[in-house]
Amino acid sequence: MSNVIPFSVPHANSQSGRIEAMIKCFATQRRFGDDVFWLKENAELLTILYSSGLTVDPAQLAPYREFMQSQKSGYFSFYNTTGFCCRSPKI
Repeated sequence: MSNVIPFSVPHANSQSGRIEAMIKCFATQRRFGDDVFWLKENAELLTILYSSGLTVDPAQLAPYREFMQSQKSGYFSFYNTTGFCCRSPKI
């Protein structure tokens, strides 16, 4: 058992802190934004947060800001101009 490596995870005390940590983990530490699986996983996370009715502070969505800015005139421009995602917070 001397070869066991301790794994310390920073613990957030509040629900808001846990949500922020989860968003940061999915957005920046698991994969990169040019990966289709990154897009899928992050879309699923945001859908779960939205459908569960949790309040997400727009500041907690900051890890997605650069990605969304790069997509304003790209594939997702339809959603940005039609109001299709009008219930989503602006990033």
